[in-house]
Amino acid sequence: MSEPGEAPRIKLHYGQLRLMRCTDRAELGVVSGFGYGKTTFGARWHLDRVERNPQSESIILAPTHALLEQVSMEAFLNACFERGYQEGKHFTFNRSKFVIKFRAGAKVVGISGENPKRIAGYNTSHAWIDEAARCKAEVRTQIVGRMRCPKAKFRQRLYTTTPEGMNWVYE
Repeated sequence: MSEPGEAPRIKLHYGQLRLMRCTDRAELGVVSGFGYGKTTFGARWHLDRVERNPQSESIILAPTHALLEQVSMEAFLNACFERGYQEGKHFTFNRSKFVIKFRAGAKVVGISGENPKRIAGYNTSHAWIDEAARCKAEVRTQIVGRMRCPKAKFRQRLYTTTPEGMNWVYE
């Protein structure tokens, strides 16, 4: 139950719980219309993976810099605050580079899909690609190649998107 003046805490439904518990699939996806909570779920899923892989590096990717800054990273920070994490105490956030470092050792890097080649410098345990249908197909190719963090207990990618036209997500 939420406190007065607080944003409501929304429970995960059955399908979301199954995705949250899944550790034996490399790729997961949530495809639905606007306003169905894909981004909120993606942020919660990503934080769950950070907690399960506390020494790992991971990526949050959005198709544009503006979407990364205003929606995806904001949703991830909200998921952190919802879980009781405090900036400065449990993690630090470099807002100019979109890098979050947790005291336990995990590092989360926000990347724009506008330049897929920038993804090449990372070895990740997991990645969340928000609005995947709006990203170039090369984004997926680069992300798949980066899933090699040696400290990860398991490696996964989550794609959250709307069903927009014929693209690599549809295929």
